[in-house]
Amino acid sequence: MLLSAAVSATGVVWTLDTVPAGLTSVTSLSCPGTGTCFATAAGSTGPALLSLSNGTTWVAGTLPTTPTTTSLQQVTCPATTRCYAIGAGTAGPEVLSLTPAPTPAPTPPSKVIWVADVVNVPTGDSLTALAQPACPTTTECYALGTVHSSTSTSGVV
Repeated sequence: MLLSAAVSATGVVWTLDTVPAGLTSVTSLSCPGTGTCFATAAGSTGPALLSLSNGTTWVAGTLPTTPTTTSLQQVTCPATTRCYAIGAGTAGPEVLSLTPAPTPAPTPPSKVIWVADVVNVPTGDSLTALAQPACPTTTECYALGTVHSSTSTSGVV
């Protein structure tokens, strides 16, 4: 699950955070700013994207319904209002984007809304997997992808 650290002059104390009911595992975490974190999770209710916008409360975001997200593997956030999650949906591999969050964050935090992005591949090719999203700037992101075509079987999206 998720842990948070409290640092003091005498050392570091890690504490188990409370997450929404039904979640049994957290697969990745990205913290683009102080007290602002995002995590991919899964459980009895399906996949979830969690946000921690006030440093104390984890909230499950709203995932797109078309296509339906079936799993989430990783999240990366180059800024507090710009995040991308890699997962799979009923239409195949997908990238989800964080819609701009309000600033300052409300207390308690409201649900963050995620939208499915379009991933372009050449005509006749098919994208079968995505992994390891990385964003060196707020306007430049990459992910490893597996694309089946007559000329290649993998690459960077």
